[in-house]
Amino acid sequence: MTENTETTPLEESQNEELTQEKVIAENIDYNEHSLEELIEKMAALISAEKIYTVAKEVENIKSVFYKKLALDKAEKKAAFTEAGGVEEEYDYAHPLEKSFKSAYNNFKNKKASYREEQDKRFASNLKIKK
Repeated sequence: MTENTETTPLEESQNEELTQEKVIAENIDYNEHSLEELIEKMAALISAEKIYTVAKEVENIKSVFYKKLALDKAEKKAAFTEAGGVEEEYDYAHPLEKSFKSAYNNFKNKKASYREEQDKRFASNLKIKK
């Protein structure tokens, strides 16, 4: 009996993604980073060619960013009410939140287009095999 040791393009792609994911997953503690640094790190990760290799890191950054943002907003709200402000009138939008949302939306768009490209490639492979 002989074994088929050739790999398909799909298998090669998946193996390459797993290898890249192992290299990128550095177990970075993002809690030590500032909000600005988190945005910069996300922008750097989004530039990856295969976006799914950095998806976990991006989601970790998102989680830490919003935790830090909530703490900052709570501190600002407490300072506002201590200064005599009415809690219901408190309205604070962090200046970095908009740029973070923009970067995260870029990530989601890139991920969606990458997935669409993969689906087209898989469909093409199915047509070839039939």
